[in-house]
Amino acid sequence: MVPTFPVLAPVSVNRTAHALALFTFVRTYSLTWGITVGGTIIQNELKKRLPHDFLAQFPDGVEISYSIIPTISTLAQPLKHEVQVAFADSIRVIWYVMLAFCGAGLV
Repeated sequence: MVPTFPVLAPVSVNRTAHALALFTFVRTYSLTWGITVGGTIIQNELKKRLPHDFLAQFPDGVEISYSIIPTISTLAQPLKHEVQVAFADSIRVIWYVMLAFCGAGLV
């Protein structure tokens, strides 16, 4: 964690351990929620937005985004464009949700 020590510079020496523990906890906690929420959103949005014929190639329970990414470059043009648009729209939803979280945290 590179930013740990510069962030803790104004803290007195006897409180450094507590500040470091809190900093590490908050950073790990928010990282866990960010990955969980982002992964859930992209999985659900891709299930809604991808063509059903293309989606049927992948078994249930598999992480769709990781399974599809390597195959995008080999797809035929109309399907390739649809998959790219589905990814872009799904990532847009992630940005909006994370923006809402940031706004709530700011308030």
